[in-house]
Amino acid sequence: MLGLSPLETVTYTGVVTLIFSTLGRFRGVILTDFILFFTAMVGSVIAAYVALDHPEVRGMGSLISHEAVVSKLSLVPSFDNTAVFIHLLFIPLAIQWRSSWYPGSEPGGGGYIAQRILASKSESML
Repeated sequence: MLGLSPLETVTYTGVVTLIFSTLGRFRGVILTDFILFFTAMVGSVIAAYVALDHPEVRGMGSLISHEAVVSKLSLVPSFDNTAVFIHLLFIPLAIQWRSSWYPGSEPGGGGYIAQRILASKSESML
């Protein structure tokens, strides 16, 4: 978009992020989270609007009444298929077990805590 190579883009954004994080300290981290949260929420709403406005979808009513979607709208799935039972019971239990026995090793958990701790000068700023 700007005529930059991927390496240049990563380098420039990395330098800007480093400067912003260094000068902003913990307040900069919180401000970044705040801005990124609202950016993600606005992007989600826009993506949903564009998806529902697509000519092949023709709105929410057409989407819900489509034959490919109707069978997937039930809150309680059919347990006739063993694969569904395994996916809906054992996999979430295994993930929950792993996250409770190995705290900080789940995706994002350890980095999130480390970011908060390392961004503050003292424990009173947490």
